[in-house]
Amino acid sequence: MRRTGAALAAVLGAAALSCAPSRDVAEPRTTTTQAGPGPSTGAGYTHVARRPLVTVAIGEVVGIPEEPGRAALEALADAFEGCAEDLARQQKLVSGAARIVAKVSREGAVETVALTVSPGDAVKANALLCFVAPAKLLVFPASAQREVDRVLLVEAVWAPEARPRGGVDDKR
Repeated sequence: MRRTGAALAAVLGAAALSCAPSRDVAEPRTTTTQAGPGPSTGAGYTHVARRPLVTVAIGEVVGIPEEPGRAALEALADAFEGCAEDLARQQKLVSGAARIVAKVSREGAVETVALTVSPGDAVKANALLCFVAPAKLLVFPASAQREVDRVLLVEAVWAPEARPRGGVDDKR
């Protein structure tokens, strides 16, 4: 599933802007998977993993089997969520969106990661710490194919949890 860079940027931009404090928060470990061709529940993504603070999705996979790609996305979502929770406790988590394109070696290690991130130094810091660092630690099955580039494109959006209004935690 190929998408143009402009379309992906528009989707990420809209998602980042819609992360207002009054937004609904997804239940933990919600996963959406598209099986086969046809309309997708994730705007053209093949696999989407939602956590309370983070949503990550596979935009494209080349040369990596479907199941290892899904497993990698779930592991990445869990690591990102844990990191985001730590940053939220420190009040350092800001709303953001990012895309990584990871090139995977024949042996299965992530060789390089190209990062595109929404503006802001704090957003960049969140993305590097919670998205890129765990992505670099992903491991995939080795491949016998020599001439095939193995690539994984993953997009993410994140935001601090909405604070309850008018409840017992609301101190005015």
